[in-house]
Amino acid sequence: MKIDFKNKLILITGSTHGIGFYIGQTLLNLGANVIFNSRSENKKNLNVLGKNTYKHLIADVSNKSQAENLLKTIKKECGLLDHIVCNVGNGSSKGMKFGSFHEIDMMLNRNLFPSSNIVSISPDYMVKKDGSIVCISSICGIENVGASPGYQLSKAALNMYVKSIAKYLNNYKIRINAVAPGNIMFEGSVWEKKIKKNQNEVLDMLKNQVILNRFGTPQEITNFVVFLLSSYSSFSTGTTFVVDGGQTKGI
Repeated sequence: MKIDFKNKLILITGSTHGIGFYIGQTLLNLGANVIFNSRSENKKNLNVLGKNTYKHLIADVSNKSQAENLLKTIKKECGLLDHIVCNVGNGSSKGMKFGSFHEIDMMLNRNLFPSSNIVSISPDYMVKKDGSIVCISSICGIENVGASPGYQLSKAALNMYVKSIAKYLNNYKIRINAVAPGNIMFEGSVWEKKIKKNQNEVLDMLKNQVILNRFGTPQEITNFVVFLLSSYSSFSTGTTFVVDGGQTKGI
């Protein structure tokens, strides 16, 4: 199976570090013209990409106006997008009362609106043939795994948004799916911090809750995203795919 994104224009939001960066790097290697996005000028990680064809645009996509301006800029400077990966999200509830209005409001702004702001207007900025969108969700939106109520609610809302918006997007020949990762280890991740704080506790969690008894890698999530963007997944839309090493129990 050969996947080729040669000359495809792809936007990845929240992509200067973590999973988003790995996705962008892989798509570059597959021939795509990738637009990386972040809220700030900091693009240290992008320096390793060398002379590959990519662009870095600054926008806070949790802000509706900035999200729309980002897509307008891309259309003006680069043309219509073939694919979009909505990767922006944040699960930190530090200092917030769990389940409070403020926590829920903050989590929706961090984990639902950065995707819905882009997806809702995407038909105006994408090709109307074989387009595809992938949103990065979490198993926290599938099953109660101990995260804060606001975070779990916001990811569950994202999963339902993907499912419900799929029919509308199909009118424009655009598919949309989501990937719900489990525990993914990478530099700067929450799991890197947790394992430094209490390694034995984390290892016990992996042993007792995850069938494969290990963390996942950003590349393993990337592989699913690439598949869902490609024509090999052409009969799939409106679905959230769980990639968690066998942690969630399912229905």
